Amino acid sequence: MTWESYLFDDLGMTGHTAEHDFGTVHNVAYLNSGSNHPINAGLAGTRQVAHNYGDGRYGRPSSGATVVASFYNANHLPAIFAYDKGRHMVGMDAPGKRIGWHFADHTAAGLTSAGWKYFSQAVAWATGCGVHGIVAKPVNLHASPQPQGVELEWVSETNEEDERYILEKLEETGEWSIIRVVELASLPTGTASFSHVDEEPTIGVNIYRVRLESRAQERQSEQKAVDYLSSANVSIYPNPTSEWLKVDLTGFEGFEVTLTMADRLGRVVMARTIAEATDEAIELDVRQLTPGMYIVHAQANAAKKAMPVVVIGN
Repeated sequence: MTWESYLFDDLGMTGHTAEHDFGTVHNVAYLNSGSNHPINAGLAGTRQVAHNYGDGRYGRPSSGATVVASFYNANHLPAIFAYDKGRHMVGMDAPGKRIGWHFADHTAAGLTSAGWKYFSQAVAWATGCGVHGIVAKPVNLHASPQPQGVELEWVSETNEEDERYILEKLEETGEWSIIRVVELASLPTGTASFSHVDEEPTIGVNIYRVRLESRAQERQSEQKAVDYLSSANVSIYPNPTSEWLKVDLTGFEGFEVTLTMADRLGRVVMARTIAEATDEAIELDVRQLTPGMYIVHAQANAAKKAMPVVVIGN
């Protein structure tokens, strides 16, 4: 199994012409799958496999391979392809199972649960041990700030020895508190993904981890830190105003802030990006605006606030 596309031809998995038989595509995050193969079990259709758009590797295999998934909106180039043992490759028969993989150098750091499911099922198929034979462990806990709280997700393989997943948060005291327990006894073994939203994050840095309790071997994920902001103290003044409008960005200090001002029809009449907010209010010149009602939107990270303001004539 390799994601170095320039090795595909050396291994007999594709032809020999770079950027045609194999190469790199850009700005991809979605895979499309319509084949029936163990690697894409439960993943038919179009799935987002990376949280951010980036590079991917492709290869055009021989007819002896199964194209498991292709890049969506990238000319449907093969992203994952597999040869079973004995299948004809390019100039040789496969001495064992072979997989061409879509990863670029940094793809794994931002995989979604679907992306990790593809990977886990590929390893299971290539090793021949099946998903029940893989050591169960939390995989790449992902945490991201959202308007409703901190979204957490992870995916892993489970087996009969595993008992429960415990999602924890580090408190100011240095102790870990439990925010969710997932009992595995009633769930089928194999690949599974889990998600949770911490609806009461601490303003500032929140640190999370997932532990797997098992009769065989306990494991835990890496700790994930998330900066969570609150827009509760963001405000504008004076209101109404005729010349200058000040925006107080308390709570957004140190973060990039996007400010937009729109009229009652939603048309943006002013936009400004603050590279790093401070405790000093931002001034917006409204002297050229037509008197009326406007909405000021302030956003930093996932925190946002909409504030109505009335502009009056001089």
